Amino acid sequence: MITRYDSLPCILLLALPTLAFGQAGRERMNVRTKGELQAVAAGALKVVDPDGAQWIVKVDPKSRYNVFQGSATVNFLRPGMFVSFRGSFDRKGKPQAEINQLKVFTPQEDSRLGVKPVSSGFGAGGLFTAEEEEEAKKKPAAQPEVLPLDVSGRIRSIKGNKMIVLAGATPLTVNLAEKVQIGFAIADFRLVKSGDSVEVSGWAYPNQPNLVMASRVTITAAEPLGVEKEEKPAKMPDLNSLDEF
Repeated sequence: MITRYDSLPCILLLALPTLAFGQAGRERMNVRTKGELQAVAAGALKVVDPDGAQWIVKVDPKSRYNVFQGSATVNFLRPGMFVSFRGSFDRKGKPQAEINQLKVFTPQEDSRLGVKPVSSGFGAGGLFTAEEEEEAKKKPAAQPEVLPLDVSGRIRSIKGNKMIVLAGATPLTVNLAEKVQIGFAIADFRLVKSGDSVEVSGWAYPNQPNLVMASRVTITAAEPLGVEKEEKPAKMPDLNSLDEF
């Protein structure tokens, strides 16, 4: 787990807003740096760059440019998460193939949730409209037409590899492939760990160059999230060392 406060004085972090960022009207300089995350406390990050220099980075929790990214396993997925993926469906919304790739994301104000054809060649009248269903009834039975669709929505439920996603007003049930590739790019730093890589853009005062007010922070996980830790079997005692009854 991430080190909190280790070698990062609490007094310094608590004083950050007044020490470095409460000096209105002073000259500022732009800062860009990257390094390894060492600690998190009081809305700030401690980052060590490749040269060993230490940076204290003040994070704006409301910034849309805070990104925690990386890869994950199915165990990371939870109801309520927002996901996007591409899949193949018939016109009734029944999946025709397993999902091989999926991304977890944090929606922004301009994010569009729902289902849309990968190509507009299938018509703009919707995916499962009453007109299409009525027309289909008039035609001889045939193999279902496969529609490649881009889906963005919220996970309603997930059990094993079966997932129900509410994409706008459309609930879709899909099956995740055994080796599904899952990526994430979320605005949530609660799962970051020491050792993750950090890239920062922001500003600082010239007399305090290592105290940075971040405008953009990207943290990349050093390890996949959701990996179950293997429990080591209990060590059996050496019977030869036991006293005889």
